[in-house]
Amino acid sequence: MSHDENPPTRKEIMELRINELKNNVEDEIDEIQLQLFEQRQKYLEESQGSVNMLNRRRHYKRDREALRQDTCDFTMIISPMCQFMEVKYFEDVFACEEISTLETHYPYFQQRVVAAGKKGLSPLQKCVAAIRQLAYGSPADHYDEYLRVAETTVLECLNFFCQDIIQKFGGQYLRRPNAVDIQRLLQMHEERHGFPGMLGSLDCMHWEWKNCHVAWKGQFTRGDHGSPIIILEVVASVDLWIWH
Repeated sequence: MSHDENPPTRKEIMELRINELKNNVEDEIDEIQLQLFEQRQKYLEESQGSVNMLNRRRHYKRDREALRQDTCDFTMIISPMCQFMEVKYFEDVFACEEISTLETHYPYFQQRVVAAGKKGLSPLQKCVAAIRQLAYGSPADHYDEYLRVAETTVLECLNFFCQDIIQKFGGQYLRRPNAVDIQRLLQMHEERHGFPGMLGSLDCMHWEWKNCHVAWKGQFTRGDHGSPIIILEVVASVDLWIWH
């Protein structure tokens, strides 16, 4: 072995390792890109066969049948994976029979076969799409990944849900308190809070008005918030029955 050959320096070793890593990463990226291209081509070929020749609308495979069971597991189990069931105001929608009532009386909430020959959304999926919008205030396109429902369908679910709930249950829940209700509220609040003659307590929440008109910002801005707000006031009993 010749003593004239100098061993590689630390810097040269690091450069060799970096170059090797770069080559490996580039190879992996090329392989991933090739796989994605092949998957896209396969998807386009499969989707092309589902094009409706009458209106030229493409059917997207969302696997709603499997999602229906996922939705049940996600929202109906005793120990849910998310805090959705803790939104108390909407909890009774799942605990009672409102969904079955909507399905029975309103055709929109009945599961039907779509033009592609597959089962459409279940009543539970439609109600979950509407209730999550009401509970969280998220945009409609937010649920395409979670519920695999298109934005227009999510908005449609919300519209029909609100209309049908008001039409079916408005006479029971959207009414003035009668004599029996007043007596029950007075007794309940006296036992709970110790205030005789208390019909209800006024609660309020501050909702930030992000799109407030420039000319109105001074009118709707408070110093403790620093941005335009709208104060929502409500009189509700402890069971969250809104009376005002």
